[in-house]
Amino acid sequence: MNSLAFDWLSRRYVELHLNYYVLDMLCFPPYSNTPWERIGKLASRISCVDDRFSEFAAETGVDCGPLSDAQRNDLRAEIDALVAHAYGLTGDELRFIFTDFTENAVPPVYRELVMAKFEGL
Repeated sequence: MNSLAFDWLSRRYVELHLNYYVLDMLCFPPYSNTPWERIGKLASRISCVDDRFSEFAAETGVDCGPLSDAQRNDLRAEIDALVAHAYGLTGDELRFIFTDFTENAVPPVYRELVMAKFEGL
């Protein structure tokens, strides 16, 4: 749910408040098309930034420790690319989604990184 594709989809229905009923009607990528395990590992690694998360890191099988901005962006971009791919988006459709975000929200460098990851799938 923490991806550009899901964010874009949910903003088609939500302006200010997301509640259970709206969330319940949103579609998720098909289970069979989605590499949930890989997405979970990436998300876990992003979360495990210090020793407070060492138990969680051990449970999920990821390293624990600080990430540079570049490392964090790389992991996030892979998640965004995997989710877009799971939704069955094309490169053009993903580029269209980017047009709905300001450059402050999704900088051009990050867009390029997501596209490179997406095209590598």
